[in-house]
Amino acid sequence: MGAGRPLDAEARERAYRVGALVAERGWTLLTGGSACGVMDAASQGAHDAGGLVVGVLKGEHTGEASPYVDVAIRTGMGDARNAINVQSSDVVVACGAATPGTLSEIALALKAGKHVMCTVPMAISVDDCRQIVELVRQTGLKYMMAETVLYSREFFFARDLYRRGELGKIQFLQGSHHQDMDG
Repeated sequence: MGAGRPLDAEARERAYRVGALVAERGWTLLTGGSACGVMDAASQGAHDAGGLVVGVLKGEHTGEASPYVDVAIRTGMGDARNAINVQSSDVVVACGAATPGTLSEIALALKAGKHVMCTVPMAISVDDCRQIVELVRQTGLKYMMAETVLYSREFFFARDLYRRGELGKIQFLQGSHHQDMDG
């Protein structure tokens, strides 16, 4: 699940890889089917890896579908089709950026008894975070935050130094991200 808007190259690669991993395991990839953003990149990844791609479209026309979608389901339901996406999935992976549509899919997934893996920021407000935490408490399900400092400003700064050759020959590199895992 993820926004149907343009992505930077690194976000597109992440979504592409998720789609490819789904296909490599012999699973069907189900997305919102859009020809843009996370949905398009994940669909391309699954397609390129030989997988089956199903797109549950917002509109009534298949012309909005990614060219990598094998089965396009027209709904004419707009964002309400998020419920179909969630109910038709065994697992929900949210990629891209935290948007109201993606956050609604996360909440719907938890309410529907699905575990959620999220590579996007957990929410766009403190109240949204509280709602997700409360849903996890109520359901006992797993909400797995796969967020990473890989794309933080510190990472980009160090990467740019390396690319410009300003760090010299690197013999060993190790990083860590410490966080409180109690809650």
